[in-house]
Amino acid sequence: MKRAWHQDLWEGSEPHPQGKIPQERPQLVWEMRPKGGAQIRRVQMKVNGRPIPTHYDVETKSIIGKPQEPLPLGTLKAFCEAWFSTDKGVEMEWEFTRVPQPPPPPAPDFAQQETVAKLNQLRRAALLPDAKIQPALCHAAARHSRYLLVNRLSSTHEQQPGKPEFFGKDHTERSERSGYFGLSYEVIASGESGPVAVQHLMDAPYHRSALLQPGAFDVGAGLAGNRVTLLCALTDQQESLVYPADGQLNVAVRWDEVEIPDPLRLYPGVERITGYPITLHVFGEEGSLTLLDASVTGPGNQPVACHLNSPENDDALDDTILLMPKKPLLPLSTYQARIAVKTPMGREITRTWQFTTGKAPTPKPFEISKPSWKPAPKTVPKPTPKKKK
Repeated sequence: MKRAWHQDLWEGSEPHPQGKIPQERPQLVWEMRPKGGAQIRRVQMKVNGRPIPTHYDVETKSIIGKPQEPLPLGTLKAFCEAWFSTDKGVEMEWEFTRVPQPPPPPAPDFAQQETVAKLNQLRRAALLPDAKIQPALCHAAARHSRYLLVNRLSSTHEQQPGKPEFFGKDHTERSERSGYFGLSYEVIASGESGPVAVQHLMDAPYHRSALLQPGAFDVGAGLAGNRVTLLCALTDQQESLVYPADGQLNVAVRWDEVEIPDPLRLYPGVERITGYPITLHVFGEEGSLTLLDASVTGPGNQPVACHLNSPENDDALDDTILLMPKKPLLPLSTYQARIAVKTPMGREITRTWQFTTGKAPTPKPFEISKPSWKPAPKTVPKPTPKKKK
């Protein structure tokens, strides 16, 4: 439950923590900026009605509170109020649950570290910071890969109680049991090694979104046989990203892998071998993009015919626009892509960029499952005036 008062006076993001946490003395944070040039004069946070030390951090524009004593287990009610130089104030209420701390997970092994290293190699090529390997997410991912292998399953995100290696019915339950309580994506692939599977996931247009998130998010990798599971923590940064990235070299010329769902299901009977998928991703806004324009040109400024998937014709998309060239791209050639969209918040974004293909062989076909994720919680505060105390 979250409630905010007088929202017309401020802008920012949701307070946290939310959901389940194991920390005895968690830091409470509410990113909040007064509108209209007002200055913050006083702030105070409370947990279960008891005040905790609170201050406003100018650099992060956040109200921060830190309990001095361990918080009790169970559901806790947090409250924050702030008063402005305009003699007006705002309040926020929310809840979170403190749970016992699970046993520490094992340290990531070499295969897990190697898999995350491959992910970060691909992220650097896309001009993104490294993701941070997280032991609890590695443990949860490994337990799911082991479940898939032992039960001879390839791509399901759900586990059934009573089956061998059961560790949690979904990826959120498995992550929390391992000691990680944040929101995350789960993506699954097969491959003879973790790095090969990560490359498959980045090539797959529906799955790469989890790997391309902005910021240095937590990530865990788990391997068992040829089953590879990645758990990528969700970030809340607002940013638009393209892939292949602007200026990227040695981009594959073709794509013929099997992804679930199938992005070519919208075009029955078409050639299964396409050019390398080109995508625009908009992170940090809830709702669906509206496509305004999209095109790809190749050598000699020649237009490239593409299959075009957007939220308007593809129910598997909301924050992504996908262009699949109908034929493989030419090797060692430079292409220019342009995509223009309107975001759910009404912003118009236009990205124009170039990438150059290489001669790298295309990986053998395999199957990638539908990604599983838990969407970021929504804030639905309703403003009401607050009188000066």
